[in-house]
Amino acid sequence: MPLTDLKIKAFKPKDKLYRIADRDGLYLEVKPSGRKSWRLRYRRNGKNTLLGLGDYPTLSLHDARRKVMDLKDELDSSGGKRAEKEAEALLFQDVAATAFAQRFEQWRPSYQRSQTIIFEK
Repeated sequence: MPLTDLKIKAFKPKDKLYRIADRDGLYLEVKPSGRKSWRLRYRRNGKNTLLGLGDYPTLSLHDARRKVMDLKDELDSSGGKRAEKEAEALLFQDVAATAFAQRFEQWRPSYQRSQTIIFEK
């Protein structure tokens, strides 16, 4: 049964990581820390492969499903190398944006401006 935002918000952390399947190989991992992450399981060259897509709620259910469809199209057409690199870059971008936002208020205004210019490039 497909996930909804209401169901996702109701999932609480447990002692061990657990996964809840959505559809098309997409599932949500709930870690003991409470962090919720989207993962895609797909098959390539006869092997199961896992791909991290991003964290919930930064990446919404709707956006995660759309990303899965885009990645599956890309995987089907190109063998997957480019799609994997794009997904890794998106994941890094999400982590960098989160770290940037957490530290931003602690910086002096001049440093905030310089770092914003660098980050936006």
